[in-house]
Amino acid sequence: MSSTTEGPTGHPAAREHDPRKACKALIGAYVGTSPEWYDFFLFGATASIVFAPLFFGGEDPALAVLRFLQGMAVGGEWGGATLLAVENAPEHKRGFSSAVVQLGSPTGTILSSMIVAAVVALADKTSPSIVEAVGYAIAALVAFPFSGSWIPGAPP
Repeated sequence: MSSTTEGPTGHPAAREHDPRKACKALIGAYVGTSPEWYDFFLFGATASIVFAPLFFGGEDPALAVLRFLQGMAVGGEWGGATLLAVENAPEHKRGFSSAVVQLGSPTGTILSSMIVAAVVALADKTSPSIVEAVGYAIAALVAFPFSGSWIPGAPP
């Protein structure tokens, strides 16, 4: 457990850190951030391919509003995850811990790009309408194993 006490000069003394807690916080922050960015980039890709023509027939601003709200949510989660990782890290590893959380964005981008490419390639070989019918659902279900139920240190 981290705690701060005042030293003899009135400045905060060195914090005590639990290495297991710091590791759990770092893994949890990275594993929690990656699916957030996966969903963010997946929605961005599928919004132009599937959702816009299927659900929003014209120049309806509803899709832009949803994208804005999603951006606010992913930004809030990202900042919270970074804070969690940095606060639980020893002082000499805070930069490293914050960098690991930042890897969630490229991880999510790469995973969502691979899934969208696979679904589009499948549609090219079978039927282009498969992307509109179930392709986006398949891509969204891939993120299910990333649910918080198995993240180390997550509440039951």
